[in-house]
Amino acid sequence: MLYLQNVRGLSPVEAGVRTLPLSLASVVASPLGAALTERFGARFTMPLGMLLQAAAMFTMLTWSADSSYATCGRPSSRWAWASAW
Repeated sequence: MLYLQNVRGLSPVEAGVRTLPLSLASVVASPLGAALTERFGARFTMPLGMLLQAAAMFTMLTWSADSSYATCGRPSSRWAWASAW
């Protein structure tokens, strides 16, 4: 959020709208993660969630201050999905 405001120069409302997909991904993934945990147990879903988070964070290493919003959006959404598990 601060990156979008301070580095990219967006207003607080614009930054909030641009981070809305992260919230939506968490809202959708939370029930999915709960259902998978109920079905397969935490022994399967916890490492899977951590692996997904690691993969998303690894792709974030390629970002710079000049990266486009489209470049940053997909890994952020993957991270939100994995965090919901």
